[in-house]
Amino acid sequence: MKQTPWILLLTGILVSLLSACTTSVIKQDNPSFATANDKDYALVYLMRPTPIRTRGVADNDIKVEFGENNLVAELSAGEYVAFKVKPGKIDIITRSIAYVTARTLPEKVWRARNFDFKAGQTYYIHTKFTQEEFRGMYFISEQISKEEAQAMLIRIKPAGELATKNPIS
Repeated sequence: MKQTPWILLLTGILVSLLSACTTSVIKQDNPSFATANDKDYALVYLMRPTPIRTRGVADNDIKVEFGENNLVAELSAGEYVAFKVKPGKIDIITRSIAYVTARTLPEKVWRARNFDFKAGQTYYIHTKFTQEEFRGMYFISEQISKEEAQAMLIRIKPAGELATKNPIS
């Protein structure tokens, strides 16, 4: 009978370790995605490093859209995903929750940036955390170099089939 609390504790630890797997939700279809038959596409990595310190509600998954209301991923901290994208201009929109001004409840916030993807190119997009004082906390998509992406690998892991098969090296 005295062993029951220990069994519960060990079970809890095991469940926590197993839940450390990929948590990002990745959509399989989007108007911006290249099809299996498309030979011309850009490879786009979306990256969200693990924060150095906790940020409250900003630590929740962020929603990433390729064009308004075209969700591609709910990106968790410490993960990156990859997509084959049709060439052209795309607005990458990040949506999150933040405390804004003196309001007592968090609100949905967003930021958008336009990118022009070229066929045959690889892009590394950092969903960069930005704190705008009383205006809240946001994630802003920012293109970075391959070297900068590689430097993030100590705080980030691949999520999803394409990123796992084509890891940043």
